[in-house]
Amino acid sequence: MYGPIFDPRGHSYYLNLCSKQHANNTCFDKQGHAIPSYACQVLPEGYSVDAGDMIAVYPLQDTPREGLVVTLFHGDKCASTGQGRVSNITMRCDPQAGAGYPEAEDPVEGPTCVYHFKWNTAYACPLCLPTDIETVVGGCIDGMQSTTYTYKRPVRCYGGTALPQPSQVACTVPTAFPVWAIVTIVLCSLVLITGIAILWKHASPRHSLVALTPTTSTRSSLLVLARTPHAPQRNLTLTHRYNLLKDQNENFRLSDLTSTALQDEEEPHRAQDESSHRAGAGMPAASPELLAASDTGLARSADV
Repeated sequence: MYGPIFDPRGHSYYLNLCSKQHANNTCFDKQGHAIPSYACQVLPEGYSVDAGDMIAVYPLQDTPREGLVVTLFHGDKCASTGQGRVSNITMRCDPQAGAGYPEAEDPVEGPTCVYHFKWNTAYACPLCLPTDIETVVGGCIDGMQSTTYTYKRPVRCYGGTALPQPSQVACTVPTAFPVWAIVTIVLCSLVLITGIAILWKHASPRHSLVALTPTTSTRSSLLVLARTPHAPQRNLTLTHRYNLLKDQNENFRLSDLTSTALQDEEEPHRAQDESSHRAGAGMPAASPELLAASDTGLARSADV
């Protein structure tokens, strides 16, 4: 029997959930005979009364895996109620407690002749299952990686499935990409982008016109300028056009142009302008031969 367990009123109790048989020096009646019971209450007079010789077990209502309630009933009748005495023992799962030891609740009695106890013990826990075990894989140390096993926290089982033995396997530490390399790549990218932006800015044309080279496209561009009625260069002289193209390309020479093409393009317009001017001034119109000779003279003076 476990006991004595004392309450504040000086009563003592004995409990034994495994057997009703015990020595008569713990639970005995007025005649000194042993009381075959799971629990007894020792009165101040020195003899005991049966506190429950039948047993029932119930799981905890809200947390069934954390314990159970053992009810001992069919004890000696209570003088004040006429009902048999009852003992309720709340057994809490505690895998570290071993068998544990019962204690009296406060208050131990209530209602009359109904007694309450608490008992933290490993035997109130359910058996451990494989699902209660978790695997812990360690790091790679000195080329070896260890694997251990433990019960899930908080532990709410006892006995049952045992923990597997720890194991070790060979391993290699993966090479991590160094941080300094990442920083270097980012910085180089920023420098490269900045350099491209600067070169792009300085490579932009300083004039709205595209630089022309002494090719067929140059001559065609000049003719287009001469033909465009709204272009500001329409009435410029050949010398002015040469200077404009010279600013765009220092290696440009007026002699590279095809004089015939320019003369054919300019001659009708010059002849028309000259005729209008002479008509207004009372002068005869200039012949095409004279205009061609004038253009040839300008070309020679520009080349000099």
